[in-house]
Amino acid sequence: MPRLSKAAAQERKARIVALAEKRFVQNGYEQTTVDEIVKEIGLAKGTYYYHFDSKEDLMIAVSEKLILETSTKLNAVYNRKDKDIVWRIRNVLKTYQDDFYRNKGIWRQVYHWRNAMLYHRVAHISAQRFTPILEDLLVEASREGKVEIPHPHEAAESLLVLFDLTSRQLCAKTDHARRVRVFETFRFLLAHILSEECVPQFEQEWKEELVATVRR
Repeated sequence: MPRLSKAAAQERKARIVALAEKRFVQNGYEQTTVDEIVKEIGLAKGTYYYHFDSKEDLMIAVSEKLILETSTKLNAVYNRKDKDIVWRIRNVLKTYQDDFYRNKGIWRQVYHWRNAMLYHRVAHISAQRFTPILEDLLVEASREGKVEIPHPHEAAESLLVLFDLTSRQLCAKTDHARRVRVFETFRFLLAHILSEECVPQFEQEWKEELVATVRR
């Protein structure tokens, strides 16, 4: 059999990742097997292991794909130089969290207690992608006097931890009142770390918490 070109091999790998994302959301990470994936896509099992060492590596690839998609959106907002720094911070934060909830079918599984090592690998990839964007925005905002941030790099890291913790809590909690309290605490902390005007009006899956908060 002739060897695939690099482009063809990358296309095949992307097909595996796309199918895995679909199956992980539909059936769950634990319930989905490598055998099912290679059978559905029509590959030999050895071909699969040419691209991935394990099912965990495949989930990492799925996570990296989603992180890259979000990073591309964040950079687009970051580069809107026609907008002021507060608008850019607010919309970077909104895009980050809205994308998390759009892909929560995957993130709920990455965050599962059984998958601690998987989560730590994904968190490291996420921090590498997102910290520089937030840091640059905070440096610019500090320079303009819009926020008071003594250490932008550490503040960017802390914001990601806050978003991460809040997202995990909202994914895990089923009690509505508790979810509202988590959301209110998140907004309170964001406003105190940055400023009230930097806090986005989250939409999509946040809508339930927003409506409940307004009615209280």
